[in-house]
Amino acid sequence: MIIRKYTDLSELPTTEPDPFYSESNIRILKGRLEDIKSGKARLEEHELVEA
Repeated sequence: MIIRKYTDLSELPTTEPDPFYSESNIRILKGRLEDIKSGKARLEEHELVEA
């Protein structure tokens, strides 16, 4: 009975793929990296803010 409960696949939680690694987000990140390398993007240092 216990084994049956844990082997029932319909009760396993499903996980969604992490949207950070989606193709569209990777394209955006690669574009931003190219902007940084080419000098198009302006980066500035700032103080960390406590939440």
